[in-house]
This record gives sequence, structure tokens and C-alpha cells, in this order.
Amino acid sequence: MANYTLFRVYIDEIAISILRPLHPDTVFGENSESAKDMCIRYCKEDLETIERSINLWPLKEYSCMTLCGLYNTALTLVPLLHDRNTHESFIRSCFLLRIIARDYPMARYVLHSLQSMAWTMKLQLPPAAQDYFDTLSVAGESLTDTPVAFVMPPIEEVRELLSDDGTDSSRAGAELGVLLAKWSSLSMD
Repeated sequence: MANYTLFRVYIDEIAISILRPLHPDTVFGENSESAKDMCIRYCKEDLETIERSINLWPLKEYSCMTLCGLYNTALTLVPLLHDRNTHESFIRSCFLLRIIARDYPMARYVLHSLQSMAWTMKLQLPPAAQDYFDTLSVAGESLTDTPVAFVMPPIEEVRELLSDDGTDSSRAGAELGVLLAKWSSLSMD
């Protein structure tokens, strides 16, 4: 049976995809809500939807659907980690990604990419989220061959990190496996 409650997460993903590239202080509507505030609100709502779904259906039956929503939420929040209003949602999304990793190991790579992105942007992970990153291990695995279609957004710092090894920076984003391989090689130096 399909998990129809997650459709809301996919609708919000479209809204976030429109808002994320805008300047965070861009204001919309009568409520004078900024693009940043709207992204944070959508992320919180998506987390509530995902948590309800996890309580209703076994994770192993739909981990991939849940992973996509959590990926979008955490990815949206990483560049905003300087704002403490994002910390609770970021920590919750990391916690859920760790739970999903038991049934869907791809979640480990998503967590690694989030950590890499935060380090590249010189942002600190909230201390309460650190436990979800500490025991991740991908040693000995070929990260460039990670068979995923997750793509990092065209954040300039991520592009610069990847472009120094000849990666085509005209693409709309960097594949997760390539980013992880680069991060892994840099962290071993």
C-alpha cells in the first residue's frame, strides 16, 4: 500500500526548490514572510509529515520515499545553520536519516554529504547533531561510483571545491558520489 501522506513532502519540495535560490531576505505576500522563513517553515512541516508516516508504516517499506524528503529538508537547512532557528529541524532530520540508514544504507551517504557541505561552507553542525555523524564510515568504499541521482545544489562553495579537480562547473549541481569522493580525499590529506 502506498504511503500517500508523503505526497505533501513532494509538493513542499517544489516550493522549496523555487525559494532556495532566492536571497533569503526576499519578502512575499501579506504576511511579509521571507524566503528563508518560508523554507524553514516548509522543512518543519515536512519533518512532522515524515515523523507521522514513520509512526504509521514500517520504514523498510518506504525508506527511499522518506529519504528524499529528509534529504531535501536537511539540504535546505545546511546553508542556514548560522540561524539557531534551524537547529532543531536539522537535528531531527539527521536523527531520522540515521534511523533510515538501518534499512536503507544510502542515508549514510546523505549524512556524509551534509557534513561535507557544512564543512565546505565553514558552518558548524549543531552539537546535538554530531552524534549522528560520528559513527558514519565509508572507508574502503568507492564513493565516485555511488549509484545515486542525488545532486547537490549549485552553491558556490561546493562548486569551487569540486572544480579544482577538473569537474565541469557549468552543471546544475554536483553528484553526491563525486562530492563525497572529493571530501574523502581532502579529509585524508
